[in-house]
Amino acid sequence: MRELRTSLKELRMEAGFTQSELTEIVGNCRDNISRLERNKFKNPTYQLLYDIAEYFGKSVEEILWYEEV
Repeated sequence: MRELRTSLKELRMEAGFTQSELTEIVGNCRDNISRLERNKFKNPTYQLLYDIAEYFGKSVEEILWYEEV
């Protein structure tokens, strides 16, 4: 089985942002950011992922990947 993994929490914390602050920056809801960080958001939109990656100067592949569990 494969699960979605992300480095979003680490990136956000390194930048010194709360989830609420990141939500305002990328224009999405806090629940989505929280679920992404906890690997519970199974089908995020590409636009959300792109916006987050672009803000941090990363590619989508650098912040999100699938892992065998």
